[in-house]
Amino acid sequence: MIKNITKYSTSTALAFMLLACGGGGGGTTPSSTTTTQSGTNTPSSQTPTPTSDNVNQDTNESIENNIAPYQKGVGTLTDLRLGLVWQDDVQVEIKTFLWQEEEKYIICRQSRSLSDCVDTSGNTAASYCEKMVLAGKNNWRLPTRDELDYLSYIYVDKLKHRKKSEYWTSSTSVDKDISLAYTGASFYSSPTRKNRSKSVRCVSGTPDPNPSSIREGADMLIDNKLSLMWQDDLYSIFITKPWLKKEKYETCYDDRTSGACRDTTGDTAASYCSNMILGGYTDWRLPTKGELDFLKKTYDDTFLDENEVRDHEMLIHKKIEKYWTSEDDDVDGRDPLNAKTSFNPWKKTEHLFVRCVRDIK
Repeated sequence: MIKNITKYSTSTALAFMLLACGGGGGGTTPSSTTTTQSGTNTPSSQTPTPTSDNVNQDTNESIENNIAPYQKGVGTLTDLRLGLVWQDDVQVEIKTFLWQEEEKYIICRQSRSLSDCVDTSGNTAASYCEKMVLAGKNNWRLPTRDELDYLSYIYVDKLKHRKKSEYWTSSTSVDKDISLAYTGASFYSSPTRKNRSKSVRCVSGTPDPNPSSIREGADMLIDNKLSLMWQDDLYSIFITKPWLKKEKYETCYDDRTSGACRDTTGDTAASYCSNMILGGYTDWRLPTKGELDFLKKTYDDTFLDENEVRDHEMLIHKKIEKYWTSEDDDVDGRDPLNAKTSFNPWKKTEHLFVRCVRDIK
């Protein structure tokens, strides 16, 4: 029987749920680990030198287990693909911090001023990372939401210290309630009040503005029925983006006929797809509602009867979540403040999942 779909893949691993940096773990503080926070630890001038035994350079292992090359240091784990160094000492299992101190949080709630709501000075998660000295580095920071999600999926079982917990990120809410910040959990992010105490895992390195640009040999699914090529890699099950930036949304809110209602420039789902380089292709886009529904009903076995005969390949990376489409409610003459998803229309500033598609020409 001729298959209606072709699978392009360099990886055979299936998607599975993980707690961000969670799942047990333990151990003691390495003797040469240097960490300072609030003056409680004594700095050390010793810089650890990882041995070759700590380096995973096995390409086959990386492909089969969805594990990119990494290097273990003393109190650290280095992601050699993105060039990020992660804190991996016993302090990860012990320390908890607020995202914002209580008095600053109260001021933020009263003023709703962005400058007040991002003031992380004092005994906070961000300050803890900024003051930390570990493995000879003093340029630590809170990770972004995408960075923590990536770590939780790719490297969680390689971390020595991986307490099951919620971990602060540097990302703040894009909603009107700007008193919220994001934590990583189950490799998706959820907003949490900034005056709550959460775990912290710091990172060192330059944030990757567009993780998709470094993908090589990632998965793609070819739908010959609709002549479409679908993104089917790790990023399709943990990257989240807004449909519209907050400032554009507010302009649209004041004037529903404004061009801002469909101005998807900036760090949005549409821009994420248009900037993506995957499989050597650069003409990716957000799918329409019909295209995404067809993919879900036909090629996602999560939604198929277990006895149903499948004469074609299925998605490898799948997740029962809301995914953005290119359409908004204004298409039907409704409300331009909402955009369509794989389930129901959703507020355009929400961070939802993204699966890009391209036309086969």
